[in-house]
Amino acid sequence: LILVGFCIVMTYTPAISLSLEGKRFWVVKSLPVPARTLVFSKVLFNVFLIAPVAALSVILFGISFGFSFLTQMLMMVLVVAFTVLISYFDAAINLWMPKFDFINPVEVIKQSAGALIAIFGGFAWLAASGVVWYFLQPTVSAELILLVLIGMNGLFALGFVLLVNTKAEPMIRAMNA
Repeated sequence: LILVGFCIVMTYTPAISLSLEGKRFWVVKSLPVPARTLVFSKVLFNVFLIAPVAALSVILFGISFGFSFLTQMLMMVLVVAFTVLISYFDAAINLWMPKFDFINPVEVIKQSAGALIAIFGGFAWLAASGVVWYFLQPTVSAELILLVLIGMNGLFALGFVLLVNTKAEPMIRAMNA
């Protein structure tokens, strides 16, 4: 799960997608589409990019290590919950600190504060899940720990969904490209 989580964290497209609009962001702002729909489309792209590959990885790891069917299903739900959490976390970062003044798109992708916070913040979310696993592992079954992690990641994801849905409109309206 750590390896799959690492791959999920390293796919941070919502953290840079608004910024990549650059000098043409005014076109995006003038579209007759609500801001939360715009952000949701960027998050959904990331989820559809990551979730199938991550689920397939969990299935292949489960087969190779002989995990039970229930454990594999819980791991896949956890991977999807973590994907949604990271995607909305990255979208919130891009709303909070966009970078429109760039010469080359590589600046946004590799050198922006949003990309840096997305990667290291994602590692922090991954580490938090690892700490929960570490402290619960001696006394609780793996399936129950997976349920706890699903709930934890789901609650944090819900918090970011609500944050992005309520703050997207005023933040995008206030952005100047």
